[in-house]
Amino acid sequence: MKKSYGKVKRYGFAFNRGPGFWLKKILALLLAGALLFLLGWVIGPAVINAGTSTWYALKNAGGGDPVSEPTATPAPTAEPDPTATPEPTPIPVDEDGAWAWVTLSSVRTPEQAAATAQSLVQQGARYVVLTLKDSQGYIYYNSALPAAARSIAASTVDAAAVAQTMKDAGLVPVAALCAFQDPTSPYTDRSMGIHYENTEMFWLDAAAEAGGKPWLNPYAEPAIDFIEALVAETMDLGFEQVALSGVQFPDRATARCGYGDTAGISQNEQLRRDLAAFAAVAEEKGGTLWLTLPLETAAQESPAVLGGPLSGLQAERILVELPAEQTEETAALLEAVRGAVGDAALLVRNGDWAEIDR
Repeated sequence: MKKSYGKVKRYGFAFNRGPGFWLKKILALLLAGALLFLLGWVIGPAVINAGTSTWYALKNAGGGDPVSEPTATPAPTAEPDPTATPEPTPIPVDEDGAWAWVTLSSVRTPEQAAATAQSLVQQGARYVVLTLKDSQGYIYYNSALPAAARSIAASTVDAAAVAQTMKDAGLVPVAALCAFQDPTSPYTDRSMGIHYENTEMFWLDAAAEAGGKPWLNPYAEPAIDFIEALVAETMDLGFEQVALSGVQFPDRATARCGYGDTAGISQNEQLRRDLAAFAAVAEEKGGTLWLTLPLETAAQESPAVLGGPLSGLQAERILVELPAEQTEETAALLEAVRGAVGDAALLVRNGDWAEIDR
């Protein structure tokens, strides 16, 4: 006998899917998705920020190092408040006394800077020189100049605080800057660089695969303006003098160097004009500028990198850097420099110390 399970009842709403059913369902899903997206857009950042802040707070409370911002494009250093600390009586700038070069690591913190200053005073130093821009184009303080945006080093110092510490100890702070030997800044403003045969490509001082680097162009107004601005900025930070190196053309310059429109001005004359402009900026700021040269360059009758004789630059103050090893040949070269500088003040650096050479 066949068992009966009764009549199956079918509900019309489960199977009655008319033409508008799927359209309504799709519209409902789209509306729900839009509402979820809008909700996430409004409250998502707040939730993420709150969570991130809480995590870092817990991390730092446990002794971890705070996360720092990238240093490629740092915020400009705030100017010191003149009302917070009264300015000391300015130290008369003269050319007597020993010069000492210090490393960035020796003035990294206020305590280190104060200890370094005290040690230099005890050793009889009068001037203290700190490198704030080197021949790699790195700038070791938070420059506010647009052309320096990509040149700030990963580790910097508070240049204004260092200068003030040195002044408080009775020392004269000097900023060491490198001018046209700079492979970094041309990438910030391409108009500042030396180009390959006046094309858009940079001229490099060696093959690219051999580590060739670009240079700033001594004829280019943007490059000249950049160095002038660096001199002014460092003096505004409290450095009373500037030791400027790299005032030269590339030591491997070739006929393919594209300097742009030179207006018929010789290289030696162009460097003279550049140096005069830099010295004028320093003078306007109440300071002085020294042209820094290695002994081998200063001793040549007509150095190729200067485009002519040293006398053609008409420098009033020349700082000559001696090689590490002193020989009879070195002494002879120094005598040649003494004869070539004429009435210019001559400062001779040997290692971390230098003296005025009368």
